[in-house]
Amino acid sequence: QPTFAQNIVLQDSSSTLTISLQSKLNKSIQLADGLVQLGDDLSFADDVMFTGNGRVDLKRRQLAMGGKDTAWSNLIFWDNATDMVLNSKVSLTGTWTFNGEAHVTGNGNILDLTGGGKIWVRSGATVHLKDIKVIGLGTGSFVFEDRSSQIRICDTQIEMDADVTVTEGGIYVD
Repeated sequence: QPTFAQNIVLQDSSSTLTISLQSKLNKSIQLADGLVQLGDDLSFADDVMFTGNGRVDLKRRQLAMGGKDTAWSNLIFWDNATDMVLNSKVSLTGTWTFNGEAHVTGNGNILDLTGGGKIWVRSGATVHLKDIKVIGLGTGSFVFEDRSSQIRICDTQIEMDADVTVTEGGIYVD
């Protein structure tokens, strides 16, 4: 049940960190273009997040965000993100790229794209958004890599602030 005195910093793009904690992670992880892999479910304490650009492989484990609002300006490639849980408002000005099958549960919280944030859906990927309010679609965007890219929404509100044109992929409502 470790607690960390300072943020965890990956050295560079060749760095890989596998993390398995039974308690909440109390410090942020600076990706530095490296890779973080979950060896077990991971819960963030308040104000904890991934910083910098990089890749996170959830390996079909749960990632639970902290209970305080966070602002994400980085580029993160999410792999095997089958169970992401938002426990507060997330303001996204960077890009979250999803590969494979992804499930994001909002618990009624807001995913704010008004700062130009992007949800990028790779070829053949499906992102499920459940119990979440997405605001700022139009300024922020959903990007579909090709016709096989999908976003499926359930119990989700989308608040648009401009017109949106989708030429590939699709948004499906359950």
